[in-house]
Amino acid sequence: MSFVVAAANINEEAEALIKWKLSLDNKSQHSTFPVFMATRGQQTQQPLQLAWSWLRRVGKNHPFEPFQFWFKSIYSLSKLTHLKLEGNSLTGFLSQAVANLSSLSYLSSSGNPLSGTIPREVGLMTGLSALYMARYLISGTIQKEIGNLKSLTSLALDNSYLIGSIPSSIGNLTNLVAFYFFATEIYGNIPAEIGKLSNLVLLQLNNNNLSGALPTEIGKLSHLIYLLLSNNYFSGALPSSMGNLTNLDEFYLFSTNIYGNISTEIGKLSNLRTLDHHENNLSGALPSSMGNLTNLVYFDLYGTKICGNIPTEIGKLSNLRSLDLHNNSLSGALPSLGNLTNLSVLYLRQNQLNGSLPSTMNNLTWLMHFDLSYNNFIGQLPDQICGGASLVYITALENHFTGPIPTSLKNCSSITRVRLEGNQLTGNLTEALGEVSPKWGRCRNLTSLNISNNNLSGSMPPALGKAPQLQLLDLSSNHLTGNIPEELGSLKLFKLMLSENQLSGEIPHIIRMLPDLESLDLAANNLSGSIPKELGGCSKTIKLNLDNNKFEGSIPWEITNMNSLEKLDFSSNMLIG
Repeated sequence: MSFVVAAANINEEAEALIKWKLSLDNKSQHSTFPVFMATRGQQTQQPLQLAWSWLRRVGKNHPFEPFQFWFKSIYSLSKLTHLKLEGNSLTGFLSQAVANLSSLSYLSSSGNPLSGTIPREVGLMTGLSALYMARYLISGTIQKEIGNLKSLTSLALDNSYLIGSIPSSIGNLTNLVAFYFFATEIYGNIPAEIGKLSNLVLLQLNNNNLSGALPTEIGKLSHLIYLLLSNNYFSGALPSSMGNLTNLDEFYLFSTNIYGNISTEIGKLSNLRTLDHHENNLSGALPSSMGNLTNLVYFDLYGTKICGNIPTEIGKLSNLRSLDLHNNSLSGALPSLGNLTNLSVLYLRQNQLNGSLPSTMNNLTWLMHFDLSYNNFIGQLPDQICGGASLVYITALENHFTGPIPTSLKNCSSITRVRLEGNQLTGNLTEALGEVSPKWGRCRNLTSLNISNNNLSGSMPPALGKAPQLQLLDLSSNHLTGNIPEELGSLKLFKLMLSENQLSGEIPHIIRMLPDLESLDLAANNLSGSIPKELGGCSKTIKLNLDNNKFEGSIPWEITNMNSLEKLDFSSNMLIG
């Protein structure tokens, strides 16, 4: 790629560029350097511009001389307007002499292993409209002189070791459109002067050590579209002035220690598509004004202390794809969500929700992740929960669900995980699902099937052996009868839990075909015959529990080959020897 310099009546600057390039050539024998060309013939009035994208091609394989050495050769380029150096392996530090580049409007040195501090003299470069000094090793504080750069529209100081607080002079940057200042070591309050940045569209201050209350002046940033404040140490409540940010599209405030109720003013943010305030100390109920956020796509509010009912107005958010309210203190019945036909993620686990699920849940045909665990729901699970064949996993353990397992699960080829243990589900295991149907074998992606602690009956379908990815099978604490199917030997199981049923017959010798088995629990059944010596081939097994069955004969010596064994229980059988 060529290196082109266009200049007007500035021969001396072109000479400086050539001198700088030659200094690079003299210091390096790398053949990867491109041809350097400087044109001096045309008499134009255009300022000098450098297109240095070729530097990226050298990258980490050919580190340059220390930054202060080779950069000093271009300090005389007083008409230089653009300097773009990002994505190289430049070392050293930024010299005070950078202020000599008085015509510079664009400076980007991001992504280099530069160190040192930002010189105060940067504040003299009042023509800068874009300053990118992100993703490198600069340290020290942000000097108040930054406020002199009143032409700045973009400022990026992220992913650095900067410390100290944001200076109040930042309020002078009234033309600023984008402010990237995340993943640093800065601390202290967000200055109230931030409210003077009336043209700001993006404010990214996440992953810092900021503290104190959020200034109400943020509410003056009426053009703001992206607000990212997560992973800080704020205190106090969310100011009601946030309701003035009516252009806001993405609002991230998770893991910041804010507390208090969610203001009804949030309903004014009608353009909001992402609202993520999880893992805070929020309290009170969700305001009904949430129903005004009809453009909302992602709503994450898990791990807070919100309580009360989920407002019925949530059902108006027809664009919602992800609703995550798990690990809160929500109570009452689940409102109708039938209009949320785009929903793919619904996490409501670990609340105090109760009542029956609304029948409109069957409308959620795009649902992929469905988790209602650890609540007090009653009634039946939605029969068509996998009607759209999109469901990846369903977990509804530790509720009070009754009735059959949803029939749509039998042909749910997308399913990978099923956890329905700890309910009162009923039905015959070998008949058309309510039950664990033979058609579970069609679930080619199924990795985990846990329906323990229910009231399922019937026998284990041999077709389970046709679920090639199945690794965990837990049907314990039901009322299953019949034999353990030999077809299970074709699986890649690492856990097989069938205890506390009424299974009978012998342990299939094919069990030796489960070399990855870590846990085998067949306790409290009616299994008989001898303990198969093939168990000795399960060298990865950590737990083996055959207690409370009707096994006879002696313990096979091959058990001693199970070198990983930590727990062994053969008690309450009829063993001899």
